[in-house]
Amino acid sequence: LLVNHFIQQICAEQGWKSKNITSEAIQALQQHHWPGNIRELRNVIERLIILSGDTITAEDVCLYIWLVFMILRELNILNYKNIREATLYFSDKLNCFVGLNGQGKTNLLDAIYYLSFTKSAYNTIDSQNITHNEDMAMIQGCYVFDQTFPSEKEIISCGIKRGIKKQFRRGKKDYKRLIEHIGLIPLVMVSPQD
Repeated sequence: LLVNHFIQQICAEQGWKSKNITSEAIQALQQHHWPGNIRELRNVIERLIILSGDTITAEDVCLYIWLVFMILRELNILNYKNIREATLYFSDKLNCFVGLNGQGKTNLLDAIYYLSFTKSAYNTIDSQNITHNEDMAMIQGCYVFDQTFPSEKEIISCGIKRGIKKQFRRGKKDYKRLIEHIGLIPLVMVSPQD
């Protein structure tokens, strides 16, 4: 009832043609935990109206909620800059990295950035991101939905080898073009240089 009200209200406010929503899409919305309550629901409905076709489907809902509520659960790094080998597990809420200068905190954040944007935030030459005297580097992230979809996970992997084009993989499927990946994992990085 509230979902249909928001669809009608938003479409009328914006002068858009009203959209339909499937019963499966409404069920998918009902499965989500709404920490922001009604305001959050209205914002999601507005974005679904913008992003979907003539009818809002369960696939639209799941994709949008997945994009907005993805959490990096695990990160595996091999030979990326000064990080020889690391496996990290992250909290849903807040994660702090503490250490002396040169210990790899920024490189760790850059590895996460790399998984989102298929490139380093600091170095445009991929081979220079590989640890000195090593032939290859690997970064792999396991992303999960928030508590609404705890069993749903997405593995994103990147392999960098000197003299060979880098490979990005989502699950077990290689990307043909990196542009297909960019935007899949929302990320904002703020650094002192900003």
